[in-house]
Amino acid sequence: MNTVSTEYIESTETDEDTAHESASALPVPGDVKPDSKSGVMSIIRRFGSLSELIRMGGVAAMVISMCLFLFDGLDIVNDTQRFISMLMLTGLLSAGGFILAFVMREPRGSRAFFGLALLSVPVNFTVLGALLYSVVQFDGLNVAYPSLAAWHITDIATLGSTVLIALAALIPVSIIGVSIMAKAGRGWLCSALLASSSLLMLPVRDSAWIAPLAVLVVLAMMFAIKRFGQDAIYLKTSAGRFVQGLLFLPPIIMLVRSFWLYDITALSGLMVALTAFVALRFLTQRDELNSVLSGALHCASAATALVAALLAMSALPGTWSVGLDALVFCGVLGGLMLDLECRIQSEDMAEFFGIATAIVLAIAMLYHQLLYNGLMVFLSGLMLSIAMIALALMQKNKEKIIIGVVALLAFGIMNAASIATYFADTGWLGFASLGAMAIVIASVLDRFGPILSVRLRRRLNNG
Repeated sequence: MNTVSTEYIESTETDEDTAHESASALPVPGDVKPDSKSGVMSIIRRFGSLSELIRMGGVAAMVISMCLFLFDGLDIVNDTQRFISMLMLTGLLSAGGFILAFVMREPRGSRAFFGLALLSVPVNFTVLGALLYSVVQFDGLNVAYPSLAAWHITDIATLGSTVLIALAALIPVSIIGVSIMAKAGRGWLCSALLASSSLLMLPVRDSAWIAPLAVLVVLAMMFAIKRFGQDAIYLKTSAGRFVQGLLFLPPIIMLVRSFWLYDITALSGLMVALTAFVALRFLTQRDELNSVLSGALHCASAATALVAALLAMSALPGTWSVGLDALVFCGVLGGLMLDLECRIQSEDMAEFFGIATAIVLAIAMLYHQLLYNGLMVFLSGLMLSIAMIALALMQKNKEKIIIGVVALLAFGIMNAASIATYFADTGWLGFASLGAMAIVIASVLDRFGPILSVRLRRRLNNG
């Protein structure tokens, strides 16, 4: 691929998109018979819309065909030949992109073919990883696979030749495809895509290893985008966003494969949920998002925070869960929702999420107090209630202050008998310990309170 060719495709992308939008925006008066010029523009507008619909339908059909091939194949003798046929399909997609780009001079269709070719790269690495896992396993998990996931290869020698053929086909396809879709960032984008996809070949399936590995990949991809693609124009086009999204497809495939075929733990699920929350946070900070999509992502973040809090509570050891499960649930949910509340641009939505979170936390603490008794349960509820009130005072939110005060009073009423018994049994020593504790807390607040308050207020105000 020479420089002139890729520059042609990229330059025509912006020009044709602008022309297409301009033609679609041309008005055709309903009460005036259009002249020949307006009739021609109307035909052009309809033809452009029709071609776009046909192109989208063609892309969807190609994706469906690739999925059906993964399920059924082509009645090929073995899985090695089946995989080679998938590589041939990738090559045909790239060839179709070349023909449309340099023979028909039609960049939109060529980008569709090259996009499908790039989409097949992580899929081919997935199948290659399945073939490798059939002969080499680091974790030794024995599972009866469904037909879709059952890939086998005869021996190491055949595997080695298959890997070399795959790399010889997929690396050029990745380089050329990324160069067509996002030429300005082809170096780091292609490297990131190949590095992320190559991890699919690791012969490990245990979720205890896959979950942290996928988390690291997602964080690394977000760091790369922030480091090399910050405010990059080529990532704001539809083709650039597509390539950017492909970087996260391999870790998603790793997680789906591991969670679908093997047992998962609450800790692995917690890591995935927290990573999903961070990824949603990363998406909501993009400038090109509209209000509707941003609101949907915020709602998804809230749901992810709730799932993460439930998984955090389930991940606790059985001996700790009685006294700490509510504290962990409220701490995780409260912390994540506070972060979400601070970065939401809409004041009404931020206030709704804040009040709803306060209500959920108060109900969770009180329900936990009804189920269990003990000093740890009482202290955890007391600390959470005081924290809610302090945060509400800093935010100057009357509704949250009321919710926190009601929760604190409810805790006092529910534990009134235990408190009275404690002071009756300890006498002067109980009051002395309470007074000493109050003096120490006041001293800590005087020493560190103003600094923490200023920093927290700044964080809450800036979001």
